[in-house]
Amino acid sequence: MKRLGIAVLGAWDAVAPFRGLGVKDVAVSDPMEATAAWEALPKEELALVLVTEDVYLELKKRVADFPPREGMPAVTVIPGVVGGTGVGAGELREMVQRVAGYIKT
Repeated sequence: MKRLGIAVLGAWDAVAPFRGLGVKDVAVSDPMEATAAWEALPKEELALVLVTEDVYLELKKRVADFPPREGMPAVTVIPGVVGGTGVGAGELREMVQRVAGYIKT
């Protein structure tokens, strides 16, 4: 069975620390580059993609069916280097509510 990996997508200063952990780091210089970076990810080889909040919000605007609601990879929002805005907590809350049956999809 093939082992799936992890990727992190965001600004260089946010993704660089993950390099030492063997995570595929994909740095974008601004959130507008996020769409091309997302499309280029080898999603069939990934179990998890960590995305910084600014990039996540840009991808939600520009990419249909982002984040994926089922299947792989799972997408998790992480704060950027300057701190978080609560986007990740809100998305996690919605995911838990959906799984618990409070939100119908």
